[in-house]
Amino acid sequence: MTFEFSEGKYTQTQGISAVYSEQLNAFEGQVHSNTDNWAIRYWDDGRKTVPRIGWEGHDEGDMAPDAASSSWSIFGEITFMSVEEVAQLFNKSTDEFTPEKFKQVYKNTWIKGHEKEAATDNPNPEAELEIVEEVKDETDSAGETTVPAAPGTADDGGTDPVDDSASGRKLASVAARFASAALRVFGI
Repeated sequence: MTFEFSEGKYTQTQGISAVYSEQLNAFEGQVHSNTDNWAIRYWDDGRKTVPRIGWEGHDEGDMAPDAASSSWSIFGEITFMSVEEVAQLFNKSTDEFTPEKFKQVYKNTWIKGHEKEAATDNPNPEAELEIVEEVKDETDSAGETTVPAAPGTADDGGTDPVDDSASGRKLASVAARFASAALRVFGI
């Protein structure tokens, strides 16, 4: 994420998970920082914008001066963009947004974030720094750095990239699934 002003550089990594709900015909998911305790929930039903809510409670163990007295909550929306739209927004070439480039940028940002967290917010940084060193040293048999594939990319273990260049993404229709199941009951 380029959450903070960073002259177009990625400054923060995050975890994301979701589950598909057939009843809602939507993905229900959450995003969280891997170096802080905030969470954001979202509901993706295939439209170009996705509603979200988020919060951060009391920061137990956070070394920031206002951690014991601060918390927040938010609401808003996420807008999906095509690679071309993102490249135009950042005044970059679409070559800067390939899965291969993403893997290296993600690894570098993850390492930087955890090194900063260990140095500034972790009263016992040794274990965290040990993990950072392991990530720095990870290589596959060909001697290349290994980083998990980004979801929706061709090398993520099974799916083709999602074409999000239209006004919305396509989710499975509950009505179509119901009709298909009903037809199977009748042997059709």
